[in-house]
Amino acid sequence: MSFRLATRIGLVAASVASAATFATSAKTAKLIHLLSWASYFGTSVWISFFQGIIAFKTIPRHMFGRLQSKMFPVYFAFQTGTLALSLAAALKENPPDSLSDAFARPDLRLLAGSLAVALANLIWFEPWTTSLMWKRHAIERELGTGHEVGILKPLDPVKANDPRLVAISKKFGMLHGISVSLNLLALCCTGAHAAMHLV
Repeated sequence: MSFRLATRIGLVAASVASAATFATSAKTAKLIHLLSWASYFGTSVWISFFQGIIAFKTIPRHMFGRLQSKMFPVYFAFQTGTLALSLAAALKENPPDSLSDAFARPDLRLLAGSLAVALANLIWFEPWTTSLMWKRHAIERELGTGHEVGILKPLDPVKANDPRLVAISKKFGMLHGISVSLNLLALCCTGAHAAMHLV
């Protein structure tokens, strides 16, 4: 097991443990639930709709990729931790009578689904996407491109249509698209959770 994965798993375990330890009453659990949900939701909105777009339109593409490669592991770990904490606090706040009762509650299913999506991004999609990005950057450096700001591919059609670049860009785009879609799905699920549970 890599240090990176161990750190991520430790973060989740610490979040769940802290919820169980500090949520001694329903009132405290509700506060933890609200604060952890709000931390997740606010961070997700900022990263998804502001930080990435501003950075993409401001700095060269390879620099943007390096920035995102440092931001996203922390972002997905933070998502996983805050969602685990929120779910644990929601369970403590309004304990179900059984496991089947927990699965029957839509508010808990929405949080649990969001947590599963965050874990998938943390453990699989972010590392795969970043690995492909580094390979793509190597090809682009050979072609003398990657310095563009605010555009996805080289302006030179010869470079843009290089078979190696086209193939790796297609794979990268697919994985990146899945990761982004999952992230937005989790954001929608947590918004629905808030509408059902926190209001």
